[in-house]
Amino acid sequence: MQHFKRIICGLLGILLLLACSPKKPAAKIELLSAHAGETVAINDVVISTYLHLPVSESLAYLKENAYKTTKAAHDGQELYLSWEGGTAPYTVQVGRDDALTAAEEWTTHKTKLSVGILLPNTPYWWRVTDANGNTSETGSFCTDDGVRFLSLRKTLQADGVRNARDLGGLHTTDGKTVRYELLYRGGLFLFPNNGTVYSKNIIDDFGLDMLNRLHIKTELDLRNDTDYGGQKTSPLDGCSYERCTFTGYTSIFQDAIWFDTRTPEALKSIFSLLSKEENYPVYFHCLIGQDRTGTLAYLLLGLLGVDYDDILRDYELTAFSRVGNMNRETSFTYSGAQSVKQEAAFTAMHERMLGYGDTLREAVENYLESECGVTEDEIAAIRTILLTDPA
Repeated sequence: MQHFKRIICGLLGILLLLACSPKKPAAKIELLSAHAGETVAINDVVISTYLHLPVSESLAYLKENAYKTTKAAHDGQELYLSWEGGTAPYTVQVGRDDALTAAEEWTTHKTKLSVGILLPNTPYWWRVTDANGNTSETGSFCTDDGVRFLSLRKTLQADGVRNARDLGGLHTTDGKTVRYELLYRGGLFLFPNNGTVYSKNIIDDFGLDMLNRLHIKTELDLRNDTDYGGQKTSPLDGCSYERCTFTGYTSIFQDAIWFDTRTPEALKSIFSLLSKEENYPVYFHCLIGQDRTGTLAYLLLGLLGVDYDDILRDYELTAFSRVGNMNRETSFTYSGAQSVKQEAAFTAMHERMLGYGDTLREAVENYLESECGVTEDEIAAIRTILLTDPA
């Protein structure tokens, strides 16, 4: 019995000693990059230079520098948040206020993270919590001006959705700004096989996670019966799938070299869809996000009142991607039942459009109303949804 008492007393002594011993300090997590209020670039130098050149100089620069860009330039952002200390896995919170209200969360076993969905000209705050509950201080940074490309591939070499960007941030001639986080253009999600069924999920888990964070409500597919691959639903969570087919460029005009007779019905359906706020955010695409996608972006941005030079720059951004090489002087082949013709596609479309009005905004509005049956109310609703006063 005495032996048992000695054991109990010994255990109590050990517990008392542990309780009185100084506590080991919590592992410190130190933020390293993009945390001290600095301004960070969201586009690489090739894209930034192109965006700030006058249109008279930008084409020569584009031809010289197409394909000379990194993943950050055209297939996403490569701003890395980094830290040291603590124990993996880490939870990283990134938000737009210092209290991190409604912050997005990321989990990683590494000590750096590329979030890849940042808005231009926007302040951000972030902090890191490790597996043991240790939390860093809250860091902050601000993004500079530029284009919001979407990071939908993990690496430059990886397969995945390419050529995707937010059309927000562009300014109109009457002082408005196109809202961010409502209208996205890009490449396809699902790859077609022989025009019958899609056989390859171009979109991978990384891209799927990124796009689901954007809460896209509508995938608008502009592909036709020979290249859409039989897709019926969107791979995105809670996203409806709509397919509206037309060819693009000057084929949208009835008196053109070749007129795509599907155009009026397709554009009527598209702009009707875009006039309903519940359908946003919208991601629209064809195969690589260049020709049909570029034509719809031209019509949309022109209708909103964006200056033609800015629309042209947006169109030509695809030329920097590895999936496209069109520019304002590139010819496009129109194949109808009995005719094939080439012309400088984007420029020719713009010149024809200006025949409908004194300004591009007026011309696109008149074209959509007279040729496609889009209503004044639908146009007004689209402008109300997509435009805002600058901050």
